[in-house]
Amino acid sequence: MQVALICPFSLLSSPTIHQQTYHLLLPHLLKQPAYHQYALTAKGWKMLDNGEAEGSRQTSPLTLITWAGHIHADEIVVPDSMANGYETRDMARDFKEWAERNSQYKYMGVVQGETWQDATTTATYFAFGGWAHSIAIPRTIANQFGQDARVKMFNVLTEIHNWPANRIHFLGSSKYADEVKLLVKECSGARGIDTSMPYVLGLHHTMLEEGIGYIDRPSAFFWADPDRQQRDLCASNARTFLDWARDASVYPGLSTEAS
Repeated sequence: MQVALICPFSLLSSPTIHQQTYHLLLPHLLKQPAYHQYALTAKGWKMLDNGEAEGSRQTSPLTLITWAGHIHADEIVVPDSMANGYETRDMARDFKEWAERNSQYKYMGVVQGETWQDATTTATYFAFGGWAHSIAIPRTIANQFGQDARVKMFNVLTEIHNWPANRIHFLGSSKYADEVKLLVKECSGARGIDTSMPYVLGLHHTMLEEGIGYIDRPSAFFWADPDRQQRDLCASNARTFLDWARDASVYPGLSTEAS
């Protein structure tokens, strides 16, 4: 599974980030010089996020299309509403006109829902809508419905709707820090996942390991200036996550969320 690591500005030149070829780029950061340069020069597949998971930073369709052209994005994440399928489908229908007028980009629909039925309705909308190139299963699905919920949604898409596994992306890390191990084992062929978790934990002097619970990304995360110990821990955590994402060995079982 491909991994798009998200880190503070101060670590953008680190070897791990420099070498990656799968990127989730955040529009609200593109005015920052270091991040803007990174987005312009990044090699490989570039996904431009819509900003929904960044608090009140939802980006307008015009701004998304404009930024996508500027940074030469390959794919744009369709606007969505966290844990709200009705609003997400409504926003997607409004955005569809923009997508059809800008067909040089691929578009990624996001599965959201207040209930499981609501979420599966959103999945069905994108699977049969005819204009989404890929579908994202966000961390909210696991946070709302349990650690194996993204596996279940993956199966809804691939087994019921015959959606290609290699056009499914897992958007963000859930509160279960080692969830990616389960995703790799159970979601064969899934395209990728993005995460800032290895760096969030590193900045909090915490090692990424099985059974640990994730902590929320602080608002000042991108401006963090880690000391040597934090940098080393961030690098170690990133390597651990990459190893987990590439290892299809037997998953030891669902971890217990840390209190």
